[in-house]
Amino acid sequence: MRILGEINDLPYKVTALSMNNRISIKYEDGENEVTLKFRDGSIITDMEAVSSFVRQSGHLERVTEIFAAISKTRTLGVKGIVDQSDIDLPEII
Repeated sequence: MRILGEINDLPYKVTALSMNNRISIKYEDGENEVTLKFRDGSIITDMEAVSSFVRQSGHLERVTEIFAAISKTRTLGVKGIVDQSDIDLPEII
């Protein structure tokens, strides 16, 4: 996998990757990441196309919604594990 470039002036770290003539765009918010993959022959072929795609009107709002859903899923999953476990804490006087 080869890094084509990064976009650092957005709310998320965006990295464009290339492998076997396919482009992947990875968004990271610190805790989570989302990767969009584009097959060979798609319109996303180079860093200029990646930048144009990422900066489309409304695109980052949709990515923000995805990150919110991922965070909620993660929180609910952890809460479910904690709720199911019987933690027997010693009594402190």
